Amino acid sequence: MELTAAQKNHLARRASRKTEVLKCIQASHKSGVHLAVISKNVGVNRKYISDVLRELKAEQRIHVARWETAGGTQVAMYVYGKGFDADKSTSKPRPTNTAHAKKLKRLADEEQLAAIVRRKHDQWLKTWHPRPDQAAAWMTNAV
Repeated sequence: MELTAAQKNHLARRASRKTEVLKCIQASHKSGVHLAVISKNVGVNRKYISDVLRELKAEQRIHVARWETAGGTQVAMYVYGKGFDADKSTSKPRPTNTAHAKKLKRLADEEQLAAIVRRKHDQWLKTWHPRPDQAAAWMTNAV
């Protein structure tokens, strides 16, 4: 079955983009590069780049050298050449300054502040005694 001109054009563009992706990965040398950077350099959306990377991995032309944390999520760092993909579980642990950890710290700070306020209130309460309001002296049950 013969390909149409549009299909041939599409395959040619895809091969060209695949070459651009490979050049971008090769330029990173051993440091590796992640999907968002490749997408930005090539000028194509991430989904398309993800598909191309999957093809290149299947052809064993690239591999995942390591996993890094970027923007709170772990991302694969791709390098050129044949090799084994790094295991995601062996990557560095996520930093402790995540939003959840910040929230817990803020809550702890609020609890400490509440304890200080409570302690000062209790001290004040020991010295406080009710005083009758002079304006309410006409009331029979005034304190």
